[in-house]
Amino acid sequence: SDAFIFRTTERLLEVCNQAPKVRKQLDEHKFYLEYGSYAKFRHKILKPE
Repeated sequence: SDAFIFRTTERLLEVCNQAPKVRKQLDEHKFYLEYGSYAKFRHKILKPE
């Protein structure tokens, strides 16, 4: 297994608000998929040959 140590600087406080927030992206780009489309995409519906 790997281990990482991240050291931050004071600059983090300056730049932390420059990137888009995940919550905002999730709320703005909602896309509702119907179950039929999902099942077709995931190959849940099998057609007899």
